[in-house]
Amino acid sequence: MNTVGTPLLWGGFAVVVTIMLAIDLLLQGRRGAHAMTMKQAAAWSLVWVTLSLLFNAAFWWYLVQTEGRAVADSTGTGLPHRLSD
Repeated sequence: MNTVGTPLLWGGFAVVVTIMLAIDLLLQGRRGAHAMTMKQAAAWSLVWVTLSLLFNAAFWWYLVQTEGRAVADSTGTGLPHRLSD
């Protein structure tokens, strides 16, 4: 099976996800009884959506450099890519 996921990419992904979870769970949870306002929730949602779009853009750029634009475009849109032998 061909894959674009190298151990370095998977390790980097795990580190990024761990940091994001730590920010969300540890920093948000230690506020005590303070309830988050709708404005704060919207701001945090915007932060997470922006980070996910930046990750997708970086992964697309990596795939363009290593696998070609066709693979990058099909991966970025969620379309399956089949490699012919």
